[in-house]
Amino acid sequence: MIPIVRTKSDKKVGDETNVEHKSNVVVDAGRAFHSSYFEMLGEQGYPGLILWLMIHAIGFVRMEVLYRRYRKRTEEDGLWIGKLALALQQAHIVTMVGSLFVGIAYQPFVWIMVTMQIGLDSYASRRESLRSFRPMVARAPDPDPAPAN
Repeated sequence: MIPIVRTKSDKKVGDETNVEHKSNVVVDAGRAFHSSYFEMLGEQGYPGLILWLMIHAIGFVRMEVLYRRYRKRTEEDGLWIGKLALALQQAHIVTMVGSLFVGIAYQPFVWIMVTMQIGLDSYASRRESLRSFRPMVARAPDPDPAPAN
């Protein structure tokens, strides 16, 4: 830990020709954050805290949307997406509650979890757009239709 040194006050002792400065030195040791919320607030300020909370809130909400969309599908139709969304959402809840007591805002596993949520949401969105794709071009007629009898 790097101590922070500052002077508390300067006192002048003596007459005008012989002046002696006396100062009291106060040493503050660094303080540790005991909450990710205060860690973000202390290091990034209110804008950083709001952005950090929004990232986590949006991830939580998107996992809820995916879970509700895929929870009643079959295995072939993407039931695993709903299960993975629920697991990521529960891990997110545990992490955010745990981060009330430990400063883990910058730890890699938190951001890996957020990245996994973004990846799952992107995959599910792409999968749904491909599933509902209907080409705008009409099919060409058969060149040799069978004669009707």
